[in-house]
Amino acid sequence: MNATVAPLSSMATLVAGHPFRGALHDEAPGGVGVVAMAAIASPVLTQDMALPGIAFEGDIGKLQLAPGDILFRARGANNQSIFVESAQKTCIFAAPLVRIRVNDPQQLDPHYLHWVINSAPIQRDISTQARGSMIRMVSLPSVRGLLIPIPSLGVQLEIAEIARLLREEQALCAALLSTTQSYAEHLLWAKAQAATTP
Repeated sequence: MNATVAPLSSMATLVAGHPFRGALHDEAPGGVGVVAMAAIASPVLTQDMALPGIAFEGDIGKLQLAPGDILFRARGANNQSIFVESAQKTCIFAAPLVRIRVNDPQQLDPHYLHWVINSAPIQRDISTQARGSMIRMVSLPSVRGLLIPIPSLGVQLEIAEIARLLREEQALCAALLSTTQSYAEHLLWAKAQAATTP
């Protein structure tokens, strides 16, 4: 059976992040963690990641992050999304991040949605809708209008699991490469020192 295609807004709720002024730093009493776009390089957010803690007096309920949420980078050259695997008890997000929350996980798996948003075809669609010559920006209506392929839930779960395994493999390969480079540099430096020692 072929997958149906539907706009993202018909399957998920999208909320723009809070427009903080200036850089975020720890504040007393600092009871609210804040996810900022520049501070997150990983495709997955977990509760053990170090986040600035602030005293926030806005609408925390509207901005609260929960497991299964997806954060979309709406500004800059990188529009890859972040999957919220786990979050601190009280954790919000800053603009220009956009929170995507699936309405019914039995119809659309959040892990699958995270993968499909980051896939090459959807990223190409996003690029065509981005505006700005110096700093690219994707509007909230453009994100809401993204057309998402929706196969059966079983196929979604299979794709999500394969994508997870690929991420793990990439992380292991990157760690192995880093270790190999460090070891090789250590050996080369030792060889250079030995050659120049009288």
